[in-house]
Parts: sequence; C-alpha cells; structure tokens
Amino acid sequence: MKSDWKDQTLGEVLEVVRNGLNCKQSREGDGDSISRIETIASAEFNFEKVGHSLLSATEKDKYRLQLGDILFSHINSPSHIGKSAILKVSDPIYHGVNLLLIRPKKHLDPNFLQRYLSYLHLNGFWRSRCKQSVNQASVNQTDIKGVPIPLPPLEEQQRIVAVLDEAFEGLARARAHAEANLQNARELFEAGLGTAFNPKWAKQNGWELSDLSSMAKLSYGYTTKAHSEPTGPKFLRITDIQDGTVDWNNVPFCSTPPDDYERYRVKSGDIVFARTGATTGKSYLMTDDIEAVAASYLIRLRLASLALKPEYLALFFQSDVYWEIIRAGISGSTQGGFNASKLGELVVPVPPLAIQDAVILRLEEIQDQAAHLTSTYFVKLQDLDDLRQSLLQKAFAGELT
Repeated sequence: MKSDWKDQTLGEVLEVVRNGLNCKQSREGDGDSISRIETIASAEFNFEKVGHSLLSATEKDKYRLQLGDILFSHINSPSHIGKSAILKVSDPIYHGVNLLLIRPKKHLDPNFLQRYLSYLHLNGFWRSRCKQSVNQASVNQTDIKGVPIPLPPLEEQQRIVAVLDEAFEGLARARAHAEANLQNARELFEAGLGTAFNPKWAKQNGWELSDLSSMAKLSYGYTTKAHSEPTGPKFLRITDIQDGTVDWNNVPFCSTPPDDYERYRVKSGDIVFARTGATTGKSYLMTDDIEAVAASYLIRLRLASLALKPEYLALFFQSDVYWEIIRAGISGSTQGGFNASKLGELVVPVPPLAIQDAVILRLEEIQDQAAHLTSTYFVKLQDLDDLRQSLLQKAFAGELT
C-alpha cells in the first residue's frame, strides 16, 4: 500500500449506519416509494422494485435517502449478504427495513466506498463472517464497522473511481456482446428443431401422422422409497434429469421385487417424461444399459413400432410444436399435469426412416455446434468476471495506474 494511504475501519469513516423504517407496505402500489431488499438485488438501484407506504412528514424527514447514500444487504440469503447499491438520482425514496443505510463522511467518496463494498462481496468476504440459519444469514452493525478499509486521499479516491468506471463500461459492453452470442448459440438448436418439425413439411411431403398410443406403450413409473445403499436398481426421478442428462452416480437406489423390476425398468431407447410439477413435459432418452426403474411421477414411453426411431422422437419432444401441445394440455388440467392418456393422443409426423436419419444427423451436428459455442461464451463471461475482480483488487491495493 502507498505511503499516503491510511488503514482505517468502516466505523471510522462512516457518518451514518442504521436500519430503515419498518412500516406496512401498500399492496396497491400507492403511497411513497420505500426501499426493500429487492430494490438492490441486482447490486444497482432498481426503482421498479421499490415498495410503497403512506409516510408521515416526520418519517419522510428522517428516512429520505440522499444522493450518494448506499444501501447494504445485511439480512438475506447467504449469497446476497454484502450486496450494495448507491443512489445516483435525486428521486424521492425512503429507507425501508432490512437494508442498512451507509453514509460516508466527507473525506470518503461514496462511489469509492461502494466499489470497495462490491469488491468485498464479490470476493466472498462476508461468507465466513455472517450468522447463518437454514434460509437466512445476517451480519450486524458492529461487525460491519470493524471491517478495515484502505483509504487514499480524496483526490486519489476519485481518480480510482474514474478509472474503474471507464474499465467497467468496457467490460459491460463486452459482457452484453458475449451474452448476446450466448443467446444466439442457444437459439441455433431451437431454430434447427423448428425447421425439422415444422408441420408444413409433413403436409407437403405426405408423411404419415400417427398418435403415440398406436406406436408406443405408455406406462407410469414405480411407487416406492429411494435409499442410498447400493442395493437394488437405480431409482430414476424427475429431479435426476437436469439439462437433458442424468448423472447416474447421484441417482439413488430402491428395493424392487423381480416382477416389479421387469414391469417398471427403463431400457436403452425408452423415453421418460415428467408428468407433474414445474417441469411437466420434460423428457429424457435412455441411452445407457443400466439397471434402473422409473419413479412414479414419470411416464415411460417404449416404442412398439419400427417405423419410428427413438432418437428422432426424442428430438421432436424438444420442439416448440411439442411444447405448445404440452402447455395447452397443462392449462386444461385441474391437476396442472400431463397424463399418459394425453401423451398417447399426441400426433407425431412419421417420415421415412432415411429422412429420420438425416434429421437426427443434422440436428446432432447443430446441437454439438451450439454446445461448443455455449461453452466458449460461458468461459468468456467467467473471464470478464475475473478481470473485474482483478481490477478491484488492484484498485484497493494501490496498484491501479
């Protein structure tokens, strides 16, 4: 650290550290704007996420936030403890409960302080310093005031903020570009699905249209308890299917009599579907020969016709054509799910096997390309985050030129 920098604590450089007004908020959205945890969830002031309450003149005078005030998340989920945002506009907003108001003294630039608090949060500073319960964590004002801060002269603080702002603007542009490319990579495969399973192709080419019940056997999964002991077959549940894959090492086991095992087992070529819950319609094509049974909230589909390839059908189940049918079926169900009868009524285009092979090959090529692009842009986004953290670290070590 440079010789003209001082080692101080936040308690020494802050004029105000206090909690906000605990008041009843209006459900109708009328009244005065008052901050709440959601207001700074993105680490920026979000005026669309403020609450509203009818405040008295005395409350307005005491709790109105000033330009440059910082709100600090001190009661939240563990990953959100330490998030902060600085008020950069003079719109009237009042300080609500569960966010600390942090107002620096005159010799500490508010923007410098907010950058430092952001650095601490991104660096995981608060994780080992906050009290945690099952769903919530907190840090008290005494601990916050004891946090050290390296403090250069005010002019140097302002220079550092200017350098960081310029650098972060460039990083924000780079991140927006990477995120746009990441979205394009995701849409690449979806566009391929839309082309392959466009209903007009079936009509124009005279392809057969067949309901699933005439080409496959549909059955519900097995009802039993899962256990961790490595005995019996694997017990495949909805939650084991993540991002189109299954990590079989983390799938539990179940005790299954031989007759039940043969009835409920899943084989390579079977497709299973989530029939209830938030992921209704999600599917997974079995490609592994593994001893496993499907759990009760899954529907197992086993093709009985050689005219339809499971790989082709599995791709169809990722298309917008399929998902529109699923959404319509869910909205018309009192249970909010999609049962085997509805699935059996679903009509699928059945082109010649040679065309199915061509569709499978082309979509797999597009999927591989999209996966490669996705991986590339995830790495770029991580690199941008690392660069941001590196700049902050240099800034508060007095190494930012």
